[in-house]
Amino acid sequence: MSIMDTNSTAGGHLIPLASRLVNGTAKGSARGGQSESDAARIILHLEQNHALGLGSPELDAFQSLIVSLVAAADDPKAVIAHVTELLCDHAENKAYLPKLIQECERLGLALQLTDDTVVDLPEIRTIDGRRTVVARTDEVALAYDDVHVVGRCVTCSGELDDTALLYFPANALVGFRGVHDMTGADVKVCRTCVEASGLPLTAAQRGPEWMLRWGCPPWCVDDHAAPCAAECHRAFPVQTKLRDAAIDSSGYSGYVTGLP
Repeated sequence: MSIMDTNSTAGGHLIPLASRLVNGTAKGSARGGQSESDAARIILHLEQNHALGLGSPELDAFQSLIVSLVAAADDPKAVIAHVTELLCDHAENKAYLPKLIQECERLGLALQLTDDTVVDLPEIRTIDGRRTVVARTDEVALAYDDVHVVGRCVTCSGELDDTALLYFPANALVGFRGVHDMTGADVKVCRTCVEASGLPLTAAQRGPEWMLRWGCPPWCVDDHAAPCAAECHRAFPVQTKLRDAAIDSSGYSGYVTGLP
């Protein structure tokens, strides 16, 4: 398992916050450069856990920095909100990083964290010949969610075995063709959860041989091999909301005056 950290400058983490401070929350355009410097100092304190200390000089410096930012701002509440959001994100990412590493190890994937804002959602790339999860440093929790579901039951999150079936929710539309995880593999549900649901298997869950034999679309839930089985194809029942409608049938013939 390897973790590569690219573009990990202290200020890079706080580019969105710095830009908001420059674009209206700090007083005067002359404070633009100072705001970026302050943002870099905040993230540096966070990375070194100074914000979590008790009575330390580092914590005092961190508090002084926050106070100075709030005192100099046109909108102190906005600054406090931005810093609070940053603190929460930092704490969440710190908590989820070990979990993300563990999940990557389970799947045999490398992990690369980056501050590059061009990276939107976590994704899998091949880097130096190895499949690697690439995620932003400030979106570790999101990356964990995406990686955690790979190879797990969509219902109970247990690891899947060879008996797992395609995930096909009862409220799926007729044209539903399944969903995929970040690796491009089909999302599946374990046999235990399928049986517990009491729902019939879809043709897609029965497999391609079944679909070829009976000419079933993926959404068909009929067991055509059963005695007196229907020759048509049906999907799960779909519930729809009733709607009020004032229907004027006066223009119709007597044959259809009973229309609702």
